[in-house]
Amino acid sequence: MLIFYQSDRPTSFISPSTSTRIFNESRQALAIQRGALSVAEFIASDSMLSSVLTVCRHNFQPLSHSAFGFYQPTAELLAGFKGERPDAITGMYGLGAGYRWYSTVVMRFLSPDSISPFGEGGISAYAYVHNDPVNLIDPDGRAAKLPDVFLVRNSIS
Repeated sequence: MLIFYQSDRPTSFISPSTSTRIFNESRQALAIQRGALSVAEFIASDSMLSSVLTVCRHNFQPLSHSAFGFYQPTAELLAGFKGERPDAITGMYGLGAGYRWYSTVVMRFLSPDSISPFGEGGISAYAYVHNDPVNLIDPDGRAAKLPDVFLVRNSIS
């Protein structure tokens, strides 16, 4: 299978039998088109960019992830936890175009961070987002950061 990336995000998957395209805006997955079909699956995401619902015509498929991203797959998931694509066999996420692999089962990276323990990576070289997946993301596997998308509520005085 050939995988094409745009800004460290997989956008096209081509195999001898089919092709799939993911349409993104910034880091957020919006839709998936499989094969030559003109029908697209639309993706609803939460504020942390995790896919929570796919819609294709009249079919609604809710998705549910644990705080650290564990998901019991029922079908191939192309845009999952934090908007990333899990490996079809292991369910792990190759963040940063495969720079570091993250396991949702052990809730840790499988390799140490090169900028830990004294840099941006934090004190634990294997920890995912400083053990705060509710508020932080790590799209490239190098350092945790706040997501670009946040819902802002204005207060009335």
